Amino acid sequence: MLERMFDLIQTDSGDEHVLDKLADAIDELIGLDLTRLDAAELLDLLRGVETQRRRRIPVADHRLIAELDERGIAGEFAARDTRTLLRDALRLSPHEAKRRVRASISARAERSRANISGVATTTASSRNAAGRSS
Repeated sequence: MLERMFDLIQTDSGDEHVLDKLADAIDELIGLDLTRLDAAELLDLLRGVETQRRRRIPVADHRLIAELDERGIAGEFAARDTRTLLRDALRLSPHEAKRRVRASISARAERSRANISGVATTTASSRNAAGRSS
């Protein structure tokens, strides 16, 4: 059922799905000929992958979970709450589902504080929120 929801997410152009683009980028990364990279390039690539994995992907995860929670979508899937929805839909342990919901709530609160104070939410503040959840 969640796959149906994610199938509706499109880029501004409407041509490609966001998840298709992500999958394509990962496929391209997996297909790289790493033997052609020198030591510095290989390390830079690893650092870039780490940045995406630990800082950027969690921010997207937090936003998706926050949106599910804010809309009360768990009930539409006969789940008691967002934590239960994540546990069942993503096959997470109860502990991991709870941790991800809490991280999402924390990131959402941080964004709200930034918006109330008139300061635009920055990538750095989002990275800090993502770092706390890792």
